Amino acid sequence: MGKTLGQILMDEARQTGLQEWMKKVQVAVRQTDVKNPVTWMALERLSRDEDNMPCLVKLLKEHCPCPSLKTQEEPAYLILAAYHNDNDSLGYLLDTMKVYIKKKDHDGILFLCRMQAAINDNEDYPHLNGLYNELTGYLLSCRRDRVKEYRKGNIPVFSEAYLQVAEKYLPHLKEYSFRDKVMAAFPTAKTVTELAEKCGCAVNTFERRFKEEFGAAPRKWMMEQKAKRVVTLLTHTNLPMKEIAGDCGFESSNYFWDFCRRNLNATPTQIREGFMDEQKFVD
Repeated sequence: MGKTLGQILMDEARQTGLQEWMKKVQVAVRQTDVKNPVTWMALERLSRDEDNMPCLVKLLKEHCPCPSLKTQEEPAYLILAAYHNDNDSLGYLLDTMKVYIKKKDHDGILFLCRMQAAINDNEDYPHLNGLYNELTGYLLSCRRDRVKEYRKGNIPVFSEAYLQVAEKYLPHLKEYSFRDKVMAAFPTAKTVTELAEKCGCAVNTFERRFKEEFGAAPRKWMMEQKAKRVVTLLTHTNLPMKEIAGDCGFESSNYFWDFCRRNLNATPTQIREGFMDEQKFVD
C-alpha cells in the first residue's frame, strides 16, 4: 500500500527541517471538515507562515497535482494553499483546475467554486479573483456551448442543474450566462415558447428569470428587438425588402409588412424613404 500525501510530505519535511511545522499542519488537516468552512480557521492561520508555505506549495505541486475528494486530507491541503496569498499558490490552484477539467472531474471543479467563495467571501484574498475569473470563464463557455451541443444531438459537458449549483459560488456566471443564452437563441426563435426551449428552460421558469434579468416581459422584448433590427436593415442597408423579411424571421412579405404597420406605424417603404428624406435634409 502506497504512502498517503501526509506521510510523503512529512518525509520531505524531515529532509528540509520543517518537520515541527509540518506536525502542526497535519494536526490542522485532521481537524478540517472540507464541507464546513468554520473548521478551516487553523489552516488559515498556518497559511500566513511565509517561511514555510512556499516550500509546502512546491511539494504539493510535485506530489498532489490532482487532489482527490475521496480522501479527507488532500482537499484540506488544497484549502491551505488557497489561503496562501501568493502567485505560486494561485498557480497551483489553476493547475489543479486544468487537471480537473481534463479528467472531467465535475465534483473537483465544483469544490474549487465553493472553496474560493467561502475563503474570499469578504474579498480578503484578492489572489483568488484569478481562480474565480478562470472558473467563471470556463463554465460560461460550457454553458454557451450547451446550445450548440444540443443542436448537434450531443450531450453537454455539464447539465443545467450542475451549472445552477455553480452559480451560487460564481455570481457572474448567473449574471451573464442567461443573457448569453437568450442573445444566442433569440435570432432563430419565433415565439417565447421556442426561445425558452432553446435556453433549456420551462416556459414559466424562463419568463420569471427573463423579467429578473431584462426587466421586461419576453414577448415585449422580442418584439422590440425585432423592430429595432427591421429599422436598422431598412435604414442602413440597401437589401431588398424580401431579403430583410427573411433575415428577420418572417415567413412571408405580408407578415413583414403587417408587423411594420402594427409596431412601427409605417410600411417598410415608408420607413426606408423617410430615413432617406431625413438624410437629405441633414446633408
